[in-house]
Amino acid sequence: MNVYTNPDSGGCLLEAEACKLIIKELDRIREKYQRKVDRETEARRKELAAVMEYANEGEILDAYGCEIITRQQYERCVDVFRQGESMLENHPPTKAERVCKILFRIRRDILAEQQEWAFSALSPEEQAQERARQNAALRKWKNYLKDAQKTFAS
Repeated sequence: MNVYTNPDSGGCLLEAEACKLIIKELDRIREKYQRKVDRETEARRKELAAVMEYANEGEILDAYGCEIITRQQYERCVDVFRQGESMLENHPPTKAERVCKILFRIRRDILAEQQEWAFSALSPEEQAQERARQNAALRKWKNYLKDAQKTFAS
């Protein structure tokens, strides 16, 4: 049995391992920012709950008139009261949310690069087997989607 020894495969495998380490670090950073996003979301929920304790905008105005809240708080409360539940979903993205999306895109690109490096390290026969496996998986997925469309169309 001939053993395929590609002199560059060692470098390819090192590149793939380096990509794995980067992905692991990106996941750690993304989790950190995801916790921040979760805290921001919880703060918006609490703010909404506090504002919804008022029955109407008149009560908010009364709180402002009695100097319980400042003008800035009054304006914010009225905005939150008018938006209601949509405030939780339809808000401009925060920095932390943008960071999470950017890190996710970077992770996806590095994962694809890692897979390319690992594929490059395979022997030609192994590459052919891997391509065949990928094509079979793709056909299986397409058939599953067709079956699902037929099921939902019925």
